Amino acid sequence: MQGYDGGLPVAAVEGGVEFLVPPWLVMEAGDLLEVFWGDLQAPVWSKDIEPEDENELIKGVIDEGHIRRGEAYPVFYRVTRPFQEPESTPLQRFFVKLDRPGGFDDDQSTPGNQNLRYHILQSIIDNGVGPGEAAAGVPITILPYPFMRINDRVKVAWGSVEKNVLVEQKHIGDPDDPDYSPLVVTIDQALIEEAGDSAGVIVVYQVIDECGNYPDPRSPWSAETRILVDLKGSRLDAPIVLEADPVSNVIDLDKLQDDDVNVLVNTPASVFKLQDIVALTWQGTNAEGAPINHGPLELPVTRVGVALTFTVPNDKVWAIAKGRASVSYVLKRTGEADRPSKSVGISVEGEAIRLPAPTVDEAPAGTLDPNEHWATVRIPWFAGRAASDLLTLIWEATRPGGGIVYYEDPRPVGDVPDDEPVLRNVSNAEIQRFDGLQVSVFYTVANDDEATLNVRESFRFEMQVGEVQPLFVTPRVEEAVPGTSLIDPEAVPPLGCKLIVPYLQTQPEDLVNYRWRGTGSNGSTSGSLRLTAQTAGREVPFTVPKQFVTNNLNRRIVIDYFIVRDGKTLGYSFPLTLRVGNALLDFDPPSIDGARGDQIDASAVPAVGATVRLAAAYGLRVGDSGEIRWIGVAGGGTAIVPFRVESGDAGRDKLISVPQSVVLANVGREISLDCTVVRQVGGRQYSRVAVYDVRASLGTGRLQVMGARSRGNYQMYAGGTAWLTALDATTRQPIRAWWRYNGEEGEVSGTTFRDTRPDRLLHVRISDDQVTINPQNLCGNGNFVSGQETNYAAFAARTERGALVAWGSPGRGGNLGDSLPAISDAISLSACGYAFAARQATGGVVAWGLSGNGGEVSEPISPLRDIVAVSGNGYAFVALRRDWSLVAWGSPTWGATLPQPIPALRDVVKVIGSLYAFAALRANGSVVAWGHQTWGGNLPAAIAALTDIVDLVATAYAFAALRANGAVVAWGSTGYGGVVPAGIGGLTDIVELSGTERAFAARRSDGSVVAWGSGVYGGNVPAPIAALTDIRTVTGKNASFVALLSSGRVVGWGNLAIPAPVAALTDIVQVVCGGVAFAALRANGTVVAWGTADRGGEIPDAIVARLVNVRAIYGNTHAFAALTSSGEVVTWGRGPAGGNSDAVADQLNGKIFYEATALSRGLGMRETRLLEAAESEQTS
Repeated sequence: MQGYDGGLPVAAVEGGVEFLVPPWLVMEAGDLLEVFWGDLQAPVWSKDIEPEDENELIKGVIDEGHIRRGEAYPVFYRVTRPFQEPESTPLQRFFVKLDRPGGFDDDQSTPGNQNLRYHILQSIIDNGVGPGEAAAGVPITILPYPFMRINDRVKVAWGSVEKNVLVEQKHIGDPDDPDYSPLVVTIDQALIEEAGDSAGVIVVYQVIDECGNYPDPRSPWSAETRILVDLKGSRLDAPIVLEADPVSNVIDLDKLQDDDVNVLVNTPASVFKLQDIVALTWQGTNAEGAPINHGPLELPVTRVGVALTFTVPNDKVWAIAKGRASVSYVLKRTGEADRPSKSVGISVEGEAIRLPAPTVDEAPAGTLDPNEHWATVRIPWFAGRAASDLLTLIWEATRPGGGIVYYEDPRPVGDVPDDEPVLRNVSNAEIQRFDGLQVSVFYTVANDDEATLNVRESFRFEMQVGEVQPLFVTPRVEEAVPGTSLIDPEAVPPLGCKLIVPYLQTQPEDLVNYRWRGTGSNGSTSGSLRLTAQTAGREVPFTVPKQFVTNNLNRRIVIDYFIVRDGKTLGYSFPLTLRVGNALLDFDPPSIDGARGDQIDASAVPAVGATVRLAAAYGLRVGDSGEIRWIGVAGGGTAIVPFRVESGDAGRDKLISVPQSVVLANVGREISLDCTVVRQVGGRQYSRVAVYDVRASLGTGRLQVMGARSRGNYQMYAGGTAWLTALDATTRQPIRAWWRYNGEEGEVSGTTFRDTRPDRLLHVRISDDQVTINPQNLCGNGNFVSGQETNYAAFAARTERGALVAWGSPGRGGNLGDSLPAISDAISLSACGYAFAARQATGGVVAWGLSGNGGEVSEPISPLRDIVAVSGNGYAFVALRRDWSLVAWGSPTWGATLPQPIPALRDVVKVIGSLYAFAALRANGSVVAWGHQTWGGNLPAAIAALTDIVDLVATAYAFAALRANGAVVAWGSTGYGGVVPAGIGGLTDIVELSGTERAFAARRSDGSVVAWGSGVYGGNVPAPIAALTDIRTVTGKNASFVALLSSGRVVGWGNLAIPAPVAALTDIVQVVCGGVAFAALRANGTVVAWGTADRGGEIPDAIVARLVNVRAIYGNTHAFAALTSSGEVVTWGRGPAGGNSDAVADQLNGKIFYEATALSRGLGMRETRLLEAAESEQTS
């Protein structure tokens, strides 16, 4: 690329940018290797060189969160040897292009990429190409496509021939611009003649940009046009491809399966004679435009009038999946000129298969002896292989302790006959480097010219080199509280705790090593012991000094061990994770006999009072004492009831009575219940808090509320609100209810409710029933720079006990990681593109995911205990404090740096994010913004002067603000919603805003909707939908809107049509979007979905059976999650991106509930109680 040292396409960034660093002169253990990307000071990757790394290639991966669109400078690596000055490589400059030419083609129901449009003269389409048209050439006009860029290579295919043209600046832009000149590719006479006559020559095109990006892999070519070509009128009839559809000439690989393709050539007596030779050629082109041909195949005519059958091998057909073939033949007769036939154009539909996996001759059963002198790798023949192909053999393994062992051998294929494998030898010196490891053996293939930018990778052969390094059972710590992951510093003796290594198959001279990795300051240590005949074969105890427990107070410790024998590591143990803290608030609250859920029936309380039960699990012993705290109406509605454990109570449930009068004093109100236990042996312990409603009589169970308490959009940070619906549990029809947030007096009535505070408990009642709905307890996120092939998305959830659960892509927060403190008081969740954050009842906040993009809360924010709300954008989080000021963390460029005067503000009431910026609403009705200056971070002066703004919503690249007078204003990217058209800007009846990735929709008070922004992303409302006046809510995915009507029907516009069976439904209560799919919750508790099948648009039958009694649905970019009334979380979509929650099912199911429990209500409503208890514990 001109002006750059290289370019990075989407494929190079997905999963992180892999790199290799060659060995340097005098490379020794202890050297520090650092890789820098876009920053002279802060490395994005580093590694301490270990002995086994010396004089070897070092492979690493830069997390894609560090990779930004556009220019990357400086890029270099630095080596620092012990006690020497650092040495750096020359600075390099790269261009990163993360948008495929043409963008994503979400209309998969129509053949060809619908974003790659072109124009051919109608006369050519109607009448074909004869000698006159061929002489003049056939002009093909390439229309502007998304992400068109200078030096894009447009490859136009005319049958079996192609013409390449580069895009110039004049070809880009608005066709109405006087400087615009369309890109016209003329297929001249020579090319037309080379392709030959055809009853329907296939015309298509694709684009490869300078960085090597191809169009959407699902639709790599434009839609095809078939043109009649008859130049001489003397060509023989075209052959017939039997397996192709006779009308469309399409071969469906799903139908072909393992069969070969048969091609018939008819031999009528008017043309053919005995002993004529027919030579048939199959000219195939794969999805990337590489030729994969077969033939010419020759057969003699042995009987005139009987068709000849030619066979094209199955692998040659599969090799051109999503590509095409031109099939023709030549009639050869002795003493006469050859006569060519017309060609027939064939399209091949189906998913391409990767290159076949290699094998290793010396490891037929998957195990390689590390003492082998050589390993012979056998790389099978594959269709389209050429002698000049650069074939790189790769061995790769991950060490148990981290780090990659890597070997590669890049060489051309060379003069190897077709159908024969390529053989490569690997020496014993390389084999020994992989001893004890699970090794992936694979290869990559790159061709000259364009294909070098589209390296293909094979399937992998997995083998074990040498003996498997076992993963030993976890260690144990004797002072840990049994049955929990807690260690109480008060229970640790002054000299320290006892760590036990339980592995018994040790031998004398084994070296047993432990690692104690704390997340607090000075909280880590390690140790080892050389075993003797007296200590081998037994459990190995270590004493860990107490300081390494106390220095991790209220944080996590990860403990493991490994064993070294004769200088070789046998293996590592599974880790043990402990949370350090006292027993404060770790006990469940007492229960109340006869309570139903979180409700107490006052009419059923006997005269002796309500029975409060302390379960046997409290482990009460004789001499223990304590008190039950029943906190209700001041005075007669509150009781502190002391108790003492007598000889008959130990090991059993302890029953305490609360007077009936105390219960009755609270009818129509709520009470809280907890207890304190004072142990005879010392120590005071506090239970969690439960909250109950005291009712004159229990409700009928008739009220059912449905709908997720989140926006229902994977871009949940972008603003907008959720709508909940009240239903009759029996008839499943809407019923009017009264809705009230916890802590507020006023109620709102209606069958539906606009949920603007999803972080609060919500009380809902009808005349004969009431329920309390938990705050939002599940959310998703997703990637914004990668293609749909990746799995960069995750889900996070919080349980009724305030614990956190995560699953999906680890780089997006799909696991909690080792550094996150154990959380037991999470009361709300937030997401940004790369991480999650959880607000705690104590007023603190924690985060996890990609550290540089919001996944780590650093000082001075981490000690704060006054945070009341957290908002994210694509790369950062902003927290609102109790004094209405803001703090932020994450990417400094994209929002984590607060410019003046924003840090000084003390009146912020709401914050939302776009992809690269933030906007904040102030109490005086004005707005401030910061972040990317073009995409929303630069607030126009006219909008900054407004003082009547009541709500904010964002697309990925712009913001829109709703004014008190019902008008709307916007700013940010002009083409993506940042400018409100005049016709919409004059409206004064807008009541709600929503967005897709690049367009806005506005619902009006009359129930109609208008939209603006990018047309292909939903910015144009079709006339039939624009005429509707009963729209209740509007939900947007990346490029489509769906509107839910008052009738329970849904309509949609943008790039994703609503299937007819869904459009016919009249009982939909919630619509949720993923990245390229929608899901809808029906009043009967079932779910329907549509869109890209493997990203949630199609629900597998096994999942459908579990989607019953669903109360809410949540989405991320790649998957959906549903929460049922029984507390089961059901997921579908891309498994690694959150669509499969089996690994955390035991942490989710039965622990997360839509309706609040007494325990979850206490968690959310008693922050002050928890702080008081913590302070009391510290004082004691």
